[in-house]
Parts: sequence; structure tokens; C-alpha cells
Amino acid sequence: MQRFHGQFGEDRILADMFPGAGPWTCVDVGANDGVTGSVSLYFEQAGWSCVLVEPNPELCARLRRERTSFVFEGAASSVHGVATLMLAEGAELSHAVSSIEQGAQTSIERQGLSVRAVDVRTAPLDTILEEAGAKPGEIAFVSIDVEGHELAVLKGFTLSRWRPRILVIEDNSLLFGNGVRHALASEGYVRFRRTGVNDWYAARSDREMLGSSPERDYIASMIRARGLMLRRRISRLLISAPVVGAPLGRKIRAARERRND
Repeated sequence: MQRFHGQFGEDRILADMFPGAGPWTCVDVGANDGVTGSVSLYFEQAGWSCVLVEPNPELCARLRRERTSFVFEGAASSVHGVATLMLAEGAELSHAVSSIEQGAQTSIERQGLSVRAVDVRTAPLDTILEEAGAKPGEIAFVSIDVEGHELAVLKGFTLSRWRPRILVIEDNSLLFGNGVRHALASEGYVRFRRTGVNDWYAARSDREMLGSSPERDYIASMIRARGLMLRRRISRLLISAPVVGAPLGRKIRAARERRND
């Protein structure tokens, strides 16, 4: 039986929004290892075409082992070129912490992690999609998780050409950073949902996706998402607590595994 892998249930929601095999394509920018928290793995297994973008060479090697889809080894950005990717090392899941943004090294070191620099290729998402053979109008969703590089990715992505139905974009700005929202609004895309740390966008004209009250729906889902994040923080504290927290921590982990089945 197929399993869902999304960190906050994004793939489960998307599966309800796009029943059947398509023909649909999904784009996973910041695909990580292709399994851990993957929004796209479920859909690849369901027969979709997927485009996987990942700048970390070690993660790309695992992507090619674990996945059958097109893999672009490099960073989606606004221009063709080379950028320095700062990779965190020395902690559990540190493979998921990397960025080509200025200030990335300082940010990673503040978390108590060591940093390794790697030069990686950059290319506009337009070019990556062309290399992958993607077709305009057939992209169901684009997931973007690039640790602060979102605006550069969007600058290299011609929305009017590709017309993705849904954009799922990580946003850790706590509502104070409106750059992504304003950039997408200028292209006719509006927010309508939040899951965990991810904002969801659809074209203003796409009422099938947006519903009748996208802003109200966004606020309601944001409140739920904040509640979920708070519960997860409490769960992590209980799991790591000695003696008393250990049995409860095991129950929490077991419940999470059951939800993903």
C-alpha cells in the first residue's frame, strides 16, 4: 500500500485535490533525499511525472538510487551560474539543512553545526523544466523548500507560461516577510491554505482550487498550523525528557507512524 510522506500531510491533501494519475507533473524544488518528508514520492509511485531539484551532491546520489524521476543536480535560481552551497554537518538530519543564501554559514553555525562549502550549478526553473521535458499546463503543483531562496526561484519561473495549479512554498517569516506573497500576487496567485510552515497558493481565477473565501480559509488553516507546530514542539520535549517522558514519547512516535500508513 502506498504511504504518504509529507512533513505536514501536504501529499495527502494534494492527493484529494488531484485524484487519478493525470496526466500530471509535480515539481519538487529542494527535494532532499527524495523520501524523508517528501511531498512528491507518493505521486511518483502513483504514476505521475516528477521533476526533482536538489543542490546537495550527496542527497542527489540518494535521489537517483531511491527515485525514478528526473533529477536536476543544482539549485533553482534566477540565473545560470555557480553558487556556494553551505552544508550543515554534525547533527541528526543535518543533511536537510543547507542554503545558498548570503548569511547561511552564520545561521547554520548558530545552531551548533559545522559548515562545509560546495560549489553547485544554478539555473532558472524554466530551464530545468525544459530539460525535464515538462509541458505547460500539466503541472499540478510545485513544492519549494529552499531555505530563504524563494524569491530567486520565482524570478526564474515564468508562471504565465507553465501555469501550475498549486504552489506550496515554505515560509518561516512568521507573517513579517511579504516578499513572496507580493511577488505571487503580481502574477495573479493568492494564498488559500497553510500547513505547518508552508503557504499554499493558486491562481486568483482558479475557483476550483481556491473556493469562495481564500483569505478566510488561509487564516483558519494558519491557526490550525500554529497549533500543530506547538503540539509538535511539546512532543519533542516529552520524547527527549528522561524517565517520565520516555514511555509517552514512544506512544507519540507510534501514533505518528500509524498516521503515515
